[in-house]
Amino acid sequence: MIQGKTQFTMKQIIDYFYACSRMKFSGKLELNNVLTKWTFYYRRGQIIWAVGGFHPVRRWFRQMSTYCPDIEANKLRFRPSDFNIDFWQYKALDSLY
Repeated sequence: MIQGKTQFTMKQIIDYFYACSRMKFSGKLELNNVLTKWTFYYRRGQIIWAVGGFHPVRRWFRQMSTYCPDIEANKLRFRPSDFNIDFWQYKALDSLY
């Protein structure tokens, strides 16, 4: 996890990505700062999922309308508890599948 009071340069963050790839890392890499949090999920050194930033729900609906236009994502019903897990977007896609 990259967080704390230490400021990381972009080069250091990129080095973390390269290290995860070289080590064939499986797990998650979290990048946190005062404004936002990003989480990258790895499987055998490859990023398989990423979440974070501002307005993740809006981004998810925008992606759904772009890449799955046959699914009316705005008609899907979510409970507030559905958003309490880090990978709620993945679980939503799994449910739709």
